[in-house]
Amino acid sequence: MHTIANALETDVFTPADKAAAKRAFGIDPDDRALLFGAYHAGERRKGFEHLTAMLSHLRGDPRGRALLEAGRLSVMTFGHAAMELAEQGVRLHDLGYIGDDRRLAAAYAAADAVVLPSLEDNQPNIMLEAMACGTSVVAFAVGGMPDLMEDGVNGRLATPFDAAALARAVLDTVADPATAAGGPPPNRGRLHARPSGRTLRGAVPRHAGRERLAPRRRATSVGGGPRSGAAAG
Repeated sequence: MHTIANALETDVFTPADKAAAKRAFGIDPDDRALLFGAYHAGERRKGFEHLTAMLSHLRGDPRGRALLEAGRLSVMTFGHAAMELAEQGVRLHDLGYIGDDRRLAAAYAAADAVVLPSLEDNQPNIMLEAMACGTSVVAFAVGGMPDLMEDGVNGRLATPFDAAALARAVLDTVADPATAAGGPPPNRGRLHARPSGRTLRGAVPRHAGRERLAPRRRATSVGGGPRSGAAAG
């Protein structure tokens, strides 16, 4: 029995210069940027409650506290964001609806980590696309996540539903400047050769669960400060 995962355009979702991508979204290249996407942040299975709890736990770790007190932690969201994130003391960059694959790839490139606190999921396109862009994914070890991710090798898997463990995994990924800057992306090879099946190169079906519905005319930012604005359009 073989599993054939969703295909994706690996010529679009490809690594790019992280500092330049951050600048394009109004983020200081020295900031640490997390990315979260969902059709609606209030959708329970996407784990928004655990995301906010994770951000709260960051203050309990000296590494997270240092980033927050220095104003160096940004959270990028796309889809329907929830303003509760702004109450966690982070710079919130609400990118709104992203209907263009290249702009979405740029958002992945700008992120130091994509956070997937899903309570249940198969092999979400957010995970696949982020990995293709060479961006680390931090997720709970549920559903299809462990099929592609190996903890500490090409991402981080946290004990399911443990927000404190998720916070530690995020900080392990982004707190060290050398880790955040990254080297040659370690993730893409796993997309082309996996034990459970194979990945097809091509277009991802539009019905395959992409989190980019509910269009908005422009991005909205919350969090204050001259670096809190996200690129419009």
